[in-house]
Formats: sequence, structure tokens, C-alpha cells
Amino acid sequence: MSPAFPLIFLLFFVFLILPLIVFSIIANWKIYEKAGKPGWAVLIPVYNTIVLLEIVRKPIWWIALMFIPIANLVVIILIYIELAKVFGKDSGFALGLVFLSPIFIMILGFGDAKYIAPASQEPAGFDSDPESNLVSVNDEGVLPNATAVLVLGIVSIVGCAFYGVVGLVCGIIALSLHKRNKDAYALSPTKYVASWKNAKAGYICAIIGVSLSALYFIAFLMTFVFLVIESV
Repeated sequence: MSPAFPLIFLLFFVFLILPLIVFSIIANWKIYEKAGKPGWAVLIPVYNTIVLLEIVRKPIWWIALMFIPIANLVVIILIYIELAKVFGKDSGFALGLVFLSPIFIMILGFGDAKYIAPASQEPAGFDSDPESNLVSVNDEGVLPNATAVLVLGIVSIVGCAFYGVVGLVCGIIALSLHKRNKDAYALSPTKYVASWKNAKAGYICAIIGVSLSALYFIAFLMTFVFLVIESV
């Protein structure tokens, strides 16, 4: 084993894996709070799943299925599908939670989507105003770069794995396009309610992606310099 391998692994963990874990914990914390649950519950094993089942309005006994192979995978998929529903998201977003859960969890946590509480159990602060963060199917105005910002924002997070270069490029482009969206939204905020939510979610993803990519790029440069020095 190369003597540089432990250092490379340490840098990989510190600059990529650890930030992703931290961001995911914070995003889940925010999701719990949006649903009227204590955010700290996400830190407690088993109990966090029980609270999540309450959020998606599924029976608590489902927790037993989490300890059964194959059945636990089915339960996780169903939970993600219901999680998308209770936050007013469509089936496409549910698929994102299933296949790219860390990214879409961050979109859900850091974005503007709000929990749709049952009529008899609305949590304090529940906002049913038309200007709420739920995407409305009746909004006709579409910001020209909203989808591009969302896609580039997501890609910037995934792209951090490519030595940070892809993530930085996509993230910076997304941030630039969002500036144009922000200017257009400021002129007519009521016209772009739906697409503004997507643009803002992409903006948040882009910030995360650029941050992670910058850290990963620095780690790559440090590793490269270290290997060069070792080989001399």
C-alpha cells in the first residue's frame, strides 16, 4: 500500500464525505422542523425513523419492517414517495429522493417547500397562503432559466466528485443564471411563484455544490503536490 494512501483517504473524507454528512444532517433537521417535529430527533437512531413515519403519516409498526432484508428497501422507497407528497412535490421529485436521496433531501430541507399538514393537525405556523412555498399548478409564468438553474445546481453537487472542476463550472453557471431569474422575479413576483421555487432550490444546490467542489479541488491540489514532493 502506498504511504500516501492514508493521507488521500483522510483528505477525501474531510473535504467531501464529512461535508456531505453534515449538510445531510442539517437538511433532515430542517425537514423535521418544517413538519412540526423536533429537529434533534434526526440524531437519534430508530427514533428518527419513528418520527419520519409520523411525518409521512404511516403506521409506526413499519419500523419493524426496517429490520427485514428486502422489506426494508421497499419501506424506504415508500417513505420517500410519501415524503415527496407531504411536501407538495410530484412523482419526479419522489424518484429523485429514491435514487439521489442525499441531493434531493438537501433540496427539500434547504428549499422553500412546506409541509402539507392534515386539516385537523396543522402544525404551528402552517401557511396555506397562495404565496407559500408549495408549487402551484395554476401558475402560468415560467422563468426562462429556472429549470436550468435547478439541473445545474444538482449537477454541481454530483460534479464535485470529478476533482471539483465539473461542480465548480456548473455551480458558477447556475449562480449566474439565478441572478437573471432574481431580476425577472423582482419585476413580477406573483407571476413566477412556481418556477421561482425551482430556481431558488437550484440556487441553494449550486451554493452547496460550489462549496463542496472548492473543498474537493483544494484537496486534489494538496494531494497532487504531496505526491510530487514524495516522488522527488
